Amino acid sequence: MFLGALWISDALMMAARSAHLSGARIVSLLYDLTPVLETGHTAAVNNLFERYLQLLLDAASRVPAISKSSRRDFEDYAHHHDRSAPAGAATGLPCGLTPSDSRSETSPWPRPYALFVGTIESRKNHLLAFEAWEKLVARHGADEIPDLVCIGRLGWNAGDFLRRYVFSKGLDGKVSVLSGSLADGELAAFYEHADFTVYPSRYEGWGLPVTESLAFGKVPVVADNSSLREAGADLAVYFRSDDVDSFVTAVESNVLNAQRHQELQDLIRTRWDESTSWSDVAGVFAMRLSVRKGGIMDRSLNWGVNTCSLPPPPDEGGDKCLNIGRRRWPIFAGHAVSDFEIVDAAVVNFRSPQAWETNSDQGVLRSFGLPDQWTGHWSSWSPPVPWQGVCRSRPPVRVGH
Repeated sequence: MFLGALWISDALMMAARSAHLSGARIVSLLYDLTPVLETGHTAAVNNLFERYLQLLLDAASRVPAISKSSRRDFEDYAHHHDRSAPAGAATGLPCGLTPSDSRSETSPWPRPYALFVGTIESRKNHLLAFEAWEKLVARHGADEIPDLVCIGRLGWNAGDFLRRYVFSKGLDGKVSVLSGSLADGELAAFYEHADFTVYPSRYEGWGLPVTESLAFGKVPVVADNSSLREAGADLAVYFRSDDVDSFVTAVESNVLNAQRHQELQDLIRTRWDESTSWSDVAGVFAMRLSVRKGGIMDRSLNWGVNTCSLPPPPDEGGDKCLNIGRRRWPIFAGHAVSDFEIVDAAVVNFRSPQAWETNSDQGVLRSFGLPDQWTGHWSSWSPPVPWQGVCRSRPPVRVGH
């Protein structure tokens, strides 16, 4: 049974094939089909994910998914490739944070704010949120619009947003990016004290920040696509995906309008009831594991078509390894595999985002194309400097405060 991101590791995919060849039933939880349905990744990353999907079609007995949307996407993918998708149910996804995680009586931000939680990457559509705030400020004035606080690590192809953000000095202080890691309690405090949340993502497997927003009694303003209506049900406010004018109208009509905003918050507090628990998810897996296994795949299959060109096994103290047969395979080998190369101009010397949790390398934040004479010119902006692994020790970037 595989619950995590099986596709990022050749070692894990080979372990799945090895287990299947030995007669084991493979049940793998599917999160989404982002690399094949959304642009913003390298062709090599897309190929990695295609191999993972082929592995599921070849070897899995059951493929439950975190949403009905992801399950439909998987079935459509199988149909497109003239294959039959292994059966599987939708599990839903419980909240990662609840109000019980926050004990903050004071706001973590000095002014009213809207919250946007998500990796800083093109798919999450921070650029659309930035453009919406630009329109809102121009139309209503900066004092009438709450700040937009974006919390998330740097990810794939966020250069367009980051350049706009830096050149505008964070829209003169109305937009802020906190890219360092926050503890659960700190993030919960941001949810608890937010005026509302936004989530303009173009594609999701679930949309956990939407569900978390509802758990904290906050109105989420959400793009209408993929699984996001499963996450937000009929309690979120939706706008046409990738449409800045529809986004602005949704904000103006529902959360800048004080009376309507209060009505929506009251509705959430009255009707919100998280129906999915981790026990429910475990129950789906228990049911999947009780079914008969699928047929054994062809033992003559060449494993090489499902593996990258990996470096030699690391010395003692290197990356974590998984023993398969007579070889030790690095679970995280992104530092030596071009498939995991980050192409975003904003980030260099990082391994793949998926490997950040075990990464102890230094990263360097570029100046996003700023002329040399601009660097360090602002009172609240300092020249880019290295910081230690996973962005953890780097203080939040707050421009214009």
